[in-house]
Amino acid sequence: MARKVFVTGASRGLGRAIAVEFAREGYDVAVNARSVERLRETAEAIKKLGGEPLLLAGDVSIESDVAEMFRAIEESFNGLDVLVNNAGIQNRYRLEEMPLEEWSKVIGVNLRGPFLCSKYAVKLMEGRENPSIINITSVHETLPKPYYVHYSASKGGLGMMTRTLALELAGRGIRVNAIAPGAMVTEMNREVLEDREKMRRLEAAIPLGRLGMPEEVAYAAVFLASDKARYITGATLYIDGGLRLCSQLLLSED
Repeated sequence: MARKVFVTGASRGLGRAIAVEFAREGYDVAVNARSVERLRETAEAIKKLGGEPLLLAGDVSIESDVAEMFRAIEESFNGLDVLVNNAGIQNRYRLEEMPLEEWSKVIGVNLRGPFLCSKYAVKLMEGRENPSIINITSVHETLPKPYYVHYSASKGGLGMMTRTLALELAGRGIRVNAIAPGAMVTEMNREVLEDREKMRRLEAAIPLGRLGMPEEVAYAAVFLASDKARYITGATLYIDGGLRLCSQLLLSED
């Protein structure tokens, strides 16, 4: 019987790549976005691999939406083996100009969302063979990012949530790990990707000299969910080309 995975924020970028890679590995895949329409391209990619994805519309920061999505997962999958908390948002603001609503929105999606999804996932994971939760944090779990205090705070919090839940859930056989991507070729970084000078500066700050590809994060997610990672819990795997080792990004933008 195929293993079951749920990937949040799967309409594009890292989430889409992760969902497709799990489908390639033979998993039954449930994917989430705020609307089913946004999941069309992800669904088509999974169908081309022979899968039939479960499409779930909902806002991960709203508990009633999360509860409804997990009811659908239980109905369709009768259990869950892997949860990938990928949904995340960010916007640039100077501290004194950031509206409270913006802070609350980012913390809601990036931190409250993984908490809620993990809370509901545990009930469907107990008794499964090698179940795990994978949180997509960021290199900014540890590396400060000026003008993104809400984003950095949410990712730092998600890193601590990962380690805390790893301890709490270990006795129930559920592993909890994180993947911390660095600068990736995704729509979230469109502003940098479209500016040659910003790209040059960013690539110069990365020891391996390039941005990462979404598939490289997806490979890591599949590994952490696999039997090859059965003895790994409470870990953060950095997929960042060495970016966290450098201090260049601590320089403030003008």
